[in-house]
Amino acid sequence: MYETVIYFLGIMGLLAGVMLVWRIPYCLDTGSDKVIHESVSIIIPARNEAATLPVILGSIRSQTNFTGEVIVIDDHSTDETSAIARSFGAVVISSSPLPDGWMGKTWACFQGAEHASGEVLVFLDADTFIHPGGLQRMLAAFNREPGVVSVAPFHVTKKFHEQFSAIFNIIIVSSVNAFSIFSSHRRPTGLFGPCLIVSRKDYIRIGGHESVKGRILEHLFMAEKFKDHGIEMACYGGKGVLSYRMYPDGIRQVIKGWGKAFVSGARQTKRFTTLLISVWFAGIVSVPVSLSLGAFLYDGFFTSVILLLYLCFVVQNYWMLKRIGSFYVSTAVLFPITVGFFLFVFINSLIRNSLGYGVQWKGRTLKV
Repeated sequence: MYETVIYFLGIMGLLAGVMLVWRIPYCLDTGSDKVIHESVSIIIPARNEAATLPVILGSIRSQTNFTGEVIVIDDHSTDETSAIARSFGAVVISSSPLPDGWMGKTWACFQGAEHASGEVLVFLDADTFIHPGGLQRMLAAFNREPGVVSVAPFHVTKKFHEQFSAIFNIIIVSSVNAFSIFSSHRRPTGLFGPCLIVSRKDYIRIGGHESVKGRILEHLFMAEKFKDHGIEMACYGGKGVLSYRMYPDGIRQVIKGWGKAFVSGARQTKRFTTLLISVWFAGIVSVPVSLSLGAFLYDGFFTSVILLLYLCFVVQNYWMLKRIGSFYVSTAVLFPITVGFFLFVFINSLIRNSLGYGVQWKGRTLKV
């Protein structure tokens, strides 16, 4: 009976994984004749981002023929954020004190939008960077779509500890139901936080970031606002266009960074998508556990089948990861380690929030 259950979980997990990340479209067409840069305002919220700003601002400066404005909102930084932003020619806004009921990012983005002069608003996280020609491609995609465009950045990893973000990345791109076999990138249930492209008219129509002012994952709640107002959304993958490097400063930063988001994100993910993720997760947990026990408790046939299922999950993880980040092949082979790390971070975040501790992030306590 146990063997049958594990076979079933493994096969269903593999099928669920394929369904979750079936096809990821990319911004490939430049559409240069339709893009008017002068009407674009790029808005970057920044709190102690002296290390990342030269990368993103340098990448914007290198974009061909971009003549729009770049606005950096300095959210009470204690480093050289403002000076570095000005050195790249960005307009720097010193954030007003954080009002009650607001999150730091939503307040910064709201102020940036108020100061922006463009008819197209591009909100980018400070740890992103744009590939050569990438801005042109993203704006061309926006011009083709009838509403809002969001891009999931390609996750660039350079250090060993950054590999522990693998499962988080898979779940993030799966959770908005933009790339599944049952939907399309034009029918997402959510948006990606690091990149949002929206017309000023549509932004004002939903009440801007003020409508989601107290939310940690503001992009998921903004998606609901756009949907309620009949504004269409489209999601794209960032490979070759927009990338980011998240949490490069060590494993503690990885734990805090992902921990601040995932409990809230789990509550916002739609039921059917949550079911698919749960089935996939059941497979990637039960198969390696059974493989480790099989040699001691079960016959050779069971162990052989489970080993085959394990290898299938290795291939599937690599197929997923290579489209969303520069993860190692060994990360796919040793996926049980990153699965265990994900469970640790998720449970730790859940317990801390249940006890009212929240997560410390850039000098502020964030609570779901």
